[in-house]
Amino acid sequence: MKRSEELLTEKQVWVVLGVNPIPDKFANRIFRKLKEHGKTVYGVNPLYDRLNGEKVYAHFTELPEKVDVVVSVVNPIIGLDYVAQIHTAEVPILWLQPGTVSDDLLKLANEHGIEVIQDCVLVSYDLLDAKFRNK
Repeated sequence: MKRSEELLTEKQVWVVLGVNPIPDKFANRIFRKLKEHGKTVYGVNPLYDRLNGEKVYAHFTELPEKVDVVVSVVNPIIGLDYVAQIHTAEVPILWLQPGTVSDDLLKLANEHGIEVIQDCVLVSYDLLDAKFRNK
């Protein structure tokens, strides 16, 4: 099983970094998809207070519990600013969506001992769901 599929199956508490109220944007779609699969999901974005009736957090220090995985859906320049927060919050895994990766971000995450996944949550769930349908 691919590492991304393993994480989607095993990890329960997720953060979507860059979550927003626009239904067609990837951050919103990923947030909803994780929820549909029974995950506990928190949104982090200092621009919003609420999303679909749920609290959105400005900083990782505000989260109410320990997080297993952060999904970044922000520009890699913005993502750089969050790596220290992710490290301080002791989140072991940073999942970088396509378009959110840079060499500097990968280097900084590595320096902080954060495991990095480069994949699309939505595609990985589609593949995982297809496997279960065909069993």
